[in-house]
Amino acid sequence: MPAAERSIREALLIFNATRPQGHPELVLAQHRLGELLMLEGRIDEAAPLFENSLVSQAQLYGNDSVQVADVLDSLSSIRRAQGLLVEAEDFARRALRTRKAALGHEDMYSGYLHTSLAVVLAKRGKYADAEQAARQSLEIFDKTLPPDHQYVASAEHVLGEVLLETGKLQD
Repeated sequence: MPAAERSIREALLIFNATRPQGHPELVLAQHRLGELLMLEGRIDEAAPLFENSLVSQAQLYGNDSVQVADVLDSLSSIRRAQGLLVEAEDFARRALRTRKAALGHEDMYSGYLHTSLAVVLAKRGKYADAEQAARQSLEIFDKTLPPDHQYVASAEHVLGEVLLETGKLQD
């Protein structure tokens, strides 16, 4: 992905030279660089980009926006990768609340965020809460996605792991 990183960094140079701080294009480019670094496993480099993006996205779109929810979800993933599970859970819960405030409870991506929360809860050993979150994601997906969608498979996988950990083998 060196070419992708180079392109994003070039875009950032252009935006920094031609746009004021906080401009939506500049904020989006910074966020995209954070996503790329996270995908490459460069977590500690990505973290400050997402932290800055959270502030900028909230200023641009408001605290209860899908943009803020997306950044909160990314920060949850970052904290989970850093082993900071309490913070990861907090960011995951905030992402879910923010997304629901923006689009309601039956939004497909809210189901995705329930799955993300379930992963963090399972890692923290909060299996009952993780099971509930995974089941909530599947309820949402049942209404919004085809049964063979990758998000459904992911939620089913997380639920299966939680059920295994809790000895609910028949389930």
